[in-house]
Amino acid sequence: MGPAEALTASEEDFAIHAAIARLFGPYKLSLHSGSDKFSAYPIAARQTDGSIHLKTAGTSWLEALWTAAALDPAFARELYRFARSQSDTGKATYLVSGRLDRAPDPDKVVDRDMVTLLDQFDARQILHVTFGACWLPKH
Repeated sequence: MGPAEALTASEEDFAIHAAIARLFGPYKLSLHSGSDKFSAYPIAARQTDGSIHLKTAGTSWLEALWTAAALDPAFARELYRFARSQSDTGKATYLVSGRLDRAPDPDKVVDRDMVTLLDQFDARQILHVTFGACWLPKH
């Protein structure tokens, strides 16, 4: 199943859960959307009319990366380079469609463009699924 089919299936499934929550609620659905929250948020908002709890730890990490890229592009580049080196490990614990071969080479991204790196789907997913590796102590 490709990303487009997965989003269609998610929309259909979420519609069912939202209908149940409205019938027996009012209940807020809690969403931990996995690796690409940016695709799941519009589905959740549409199906629940905004009655939802969103788990945002991964999104907070991405916001921190945007800040790092704006304030210290060299540091953000090192994080991205490390995340790329840990991509296979990160993918072992997440179902992702981001691919290393489609993600920009960190040495070809100029400092002023580091802030837009997270707009690129593959780079964003790689950074998202390796957030734990970026903070684990090195042995």
